[in-house]
Amino acid sequence: SSETATPSIVHMGDADTDLLLRTSDGVDVTVHSVILRLASADKLLQLPRVVDAASTFPVIQLNFEFQVLRALLELCYPLRSPRNEEVGPEYLYLARRLLQVAKQYDIPRIADAVKQRIMQNYVKTDPLLVYFLSVEQVWQDVAVAAAQSTVYLDIEDTYHPWMELLPAVSYYNLLDYRRRYQITLVKTLCKYPS
Repeated sequence: SSETATPSIVHMGDADTDLLLRTSDGVDVTVHSVILRLASADKLLQLPRVVDAASTFPVIQLNFEFQVLRALLELCYPLRSPRNEEVGPEYLYLARRLLQVAKQYDIPRIADAVKQRIMQNYVKTDPLLVYFLSVEQVWQDVAVAAAQSTVYLDIEDTYHPWMELLPAVSYYNLLDYRRRYQITLVKTLCKYPS
């Protein structure tokens, strides 16, 4: 994550914002409720309002941090390109948290966009983390692509905390897939010597 200071207030547009979202780390973000509705974030908008005499907008207190809200809003707002500050494993950690929020508030558009970005940018560069994340999210297509990308990596003695979030059989299946793929590869190479 970036080491720049987190602002205390962020405006998603200069005019016509009508709602203030307050993150768990104390950042106030003014937004357009109509854009959140169009992005199917209705469940988020149905959260109770909190009283804040200092705000001219209704205030919703969120249970997640600004970094996640910023990423979510960048996917909701049209014509805003994601800032892509997080790359590699950092993005995958953010993506996991973003997927949890998307599931909690039933925003499938966010999950679809995150899945697409992971498929396009991370399957080959961080296949082990992508595999764990895809198993957790029940993304079979992503899990298979990530498993294929691990075949040439030495992961047998690798540990990652995300392993503990999944049943042991998930990691066993990955190792078994790699073993079978490598056997097939060796047989194919022996069949057609150079």
